[in-house]
Amino acid sequence: MGKTDSRGRYTRDLGSKLSEGGKIVNHRFYLGTDRATAEKAWVRLDQVWGAVEARWARAGRPTQKPLWDDLALKIALAVAAGKEEVSLHAWELPPTNRTTSGYDEEVREFYRAILKLQRDFLTVKLSLAEEEIRLDGKQEAEKERDNLVTLLGPAPADNPVSDPVAEGTLFSAMDAFALIEKEAHTQNEYGEKQAQRVDFLKRHLTDCPLASFANEEIDKE
Repeated sequence: MGKTDSRGRYTRDLGSKLSEGGKIVNHRFYLGTDRATAEKAWVRLDQVWGAVEARWARAGRPTQKPLWDDLALKIALAVAAGKEEVSLHAWELPPTNRTTSGYDEEVREFYRAILKLQRDFLTVKLSLAEEEIRLDGKQEAEKERDNLVTLLGPAPADNPVSDPVAEGTLFSAMDAFALIEKEAHTQNEYGEKQAQRVDFLKRHLTDCPLASFANEEIDKE
């Protein structure tokens, strides 16, 4: 990891960004003064930057090289600070291709965007900022989020504009959720327990295309 700076902080230069003057410059992360904490942040930053590179490639390499955007940099700065969760505002999320019809659907759009980001940035939990959730209490909002997990299949590898709902099945979405949880919680048993819950549910459910999985099918199960 190298030596610390004059203030005893471990640092890491990783990735590039556009400066206010429009020039491409390197970005320096400050990882704190504790070596063990800094080493953990160092490793987690690799995953975040890898996600930036993968998203850049899926977008067709729109710039000369991958760059930190505001959203990815916010996530990376939280990881560098040792945070396990990042709360995002609706206006920070990427736009979706779906049209909204009413407030409830708008909230679902926010959660869809969060879940798609989570598939890329596995080393930190992403959540919607509390002030953006104006449903009947936090528990109802969390229930809404959990229900939406089943609406998303695996992230498309080569076609970022394909619709995972049209292509996936209920079981493939559940498997993708289990994989995310296992990869995001390698330091404890939470991810493995989530995977076990998915296996249990699959033994008691019937697989079906996500395109036909709606409220009627949920109530039936």
